Amino acid sequence: MMKKAAIITIAAAVFVLVTDLLAMGLMIADGNYDGVAVCAYIAAAGFLALIAGAAMRLALRKCPHCGKVLPVSGRFCPYCGGRVDGE
Repeated sequence: MMKKAAIITIAAAVFVLVTDLLAMGLMIADGNYDGVAVCAYIAAAGFLALIAGAAMRLALRKCPHCGKVLPVSGRFCPYCGGRVDGE
């Protein structure tokens, strides 16, 4: 469930960033600088959401053998002892 939430967060953040930066570029190309500051704030929020989604995705590493969430990074699962990297 949380893995899907992380992927949805990342996808939404990328969509917001691309759309917002495109809108900002069009405003600048048109010479309309009134909404550029607002677009910059929206882009910053999208970037923070992207970082949050990536952090959630990294924090939810699961063991390929027992399926439990790994609390720390390492070569072996602390629950079942199975190798978790390089597979």
